[in-house]
Amino acid sequence: IIGIIISIFGIKIYLKNIRELRNNYNKYYRVKIYYKNKVIDLNAFLDTGNKLKDPYSFKPIILVNKDIILEEGNILVPYSSCNYSGILKCIKADRIFIDGLGYRKNFLIGISDSISLDGIDCILNELLLEG
Repeated sequence: IIGIIISIFGIKIYLKNIRELRNNYNKYYRVKIYYKNKVIDLNAFLDTGNKLKDPYSFKPIILVNKDIILEEGNILVPYSSCNYSGILKCIKADRIFIDGLGYRKNFLIGISDSISLDGIDCILNELLLEG
């Protein structure tokens, strides 16, 4: 009887971990950013906490590592997070293709000093998925 009870709890924990792993993989996307007659192919992660928008044009902002886009941003956007606040340098791209979702326009690319997720070059804004 004790073995059966332990087995049931083990199966519940296993199924819970599989469900969490599946939900986590659903947040990874392949994207192509079209910028100045170039196509930049990136691995992206959907951060549901990224609600960063330009306060003037209300365009959503995605974050890209500065090593990928080697250009200075000409649009300055103030931001604040839990521990930081400052000015984010942004550029306007032509469009973005999100694998499985299609093309999106009217967004800005924020140039980030570093993105601390392994294998991720871009952090998507959840507002892009609504369009």
